[in-house]
Order: sequence, then C-alpha cells, then structure tokens
Amino acid sequence: MEAVNRFEGRTSMWTLTDDQAIALANAVQGKVVWDLGSGDSSLSRIVLHMGAKKVVSVDRNPPVKIKRAAEPWWVHEVRHTTFEDLNQEDEMRDAVALLAWPQNCSTPGLAHLVRWFENSLVYIGSNTNGAVCGMENLWNHLAQRSVVTHIPHEYNVLTHYGSSWGAGRSLLPDERAATSEEVVSYFDAYATGKYID
Repeated sequence: MEAVNRFEGRTSMWTLTDDQAIALANAVQGKVVWDLGSGDSSLSRIVLHMGAKKVVSVDRNPPVKIKRAAEPWWVHEVRHTTFEDLNQEDEMRDAVALLAWPQNCSTPGLAHLVRWFENSLVYIGSNTNGAVCGMENLWNHLAQRSVVTHIPHEYNVLTHYGSSWGAGRSLLPDERAATSEEVVSYFDAYATGKYID
C-alpha cells in the first residue's frame, strides 16, 4: 500500500503487512482518529494519508525531534498530555482509537480512556516472542470487545475491535499471551493452537 511504503522506516517498532495496511485503512477512512501514545506522530501521518478525516496525536512526552507536519492543525492536532488528563469523552465516542505498541508499564488512565471509544479501536503490537504490549487491565477491557478484524503476523498483530461487546467470545491468541505468566512464542500462539480456545 502506497501510504505505508512512503513512510517505511520512520517507525522502528512495526511494519504492516499488505493485509494489515488495508484493514487499517478501512478502519480509519473518513473517521476522526485518536493516536494514543503517538510518539513522533509517524503513524498519525500514515493514517491521514490512508484517508482519516482528522488525527489527534496524544503523547505525554513531546519527542526530542519531530518533523513539522505538512497538514494544517485542524487536520492533524498534537496534544502533549497524559491519558488521565484527557476529558473529551464526547469527541471520542464516535472516533477511532489507535493504539500501537502500548507500553507494558503503568500508564494511568489508558484502560479507562479506551472505554470512551465505543465504536472502534485498532491495536497494533505483539504479545509473543518476549514482547508484551499493554498492562493486564487494558487487555481485560479489550478481551470484552467484539473483533471486526484480526490479522496476526510474527512481528505485529493488527486487531480492529468493534463497538459491540463480545460477551462470551474466545480470547484471541495474542490476548491470551498478553495475560500469560510465561513467554509465548508466535508459533505456539498461532500455529499449534495451544492458545486458541
């Protein structure tokens, strides 16, 4: 996908497969997207080029060096604040939350904040091969949501969570690996079926 290839190399944590890029574009097209924990806003700019109506990049630490966004502020807004200090619940209700490689450390307010995004949340990251993205309280919330799209890959998993609550659905292998006490390999999580209900 052209939008992803144009920005290749600007983000060190992930590279999307073609199927993941298409799923991400489908999730953000024409929508307001909140990039939570946006870092240098590289992913924010990618989703703008994929057709997002507007992106709000949120990160508590402004990056040391950030390229000036070519987009006007009303299309790409950058907020340097903590998750617990955000209080725009009405703005978030119909927006898409984008959560890429969330930190596996205390991020006060994140698990509560993602509840405000009632209709759509896209997660990109990995909980296999020694990587862990996000704290258990975040995964407890995500595991309750319905799944629109789930595209695993050894280096990144993309899961688009929907609006309805997936009461009684089985945990995805990546969700199970996130809450496991042991290090789970990608092979064990997806190929062997060991972590699939």
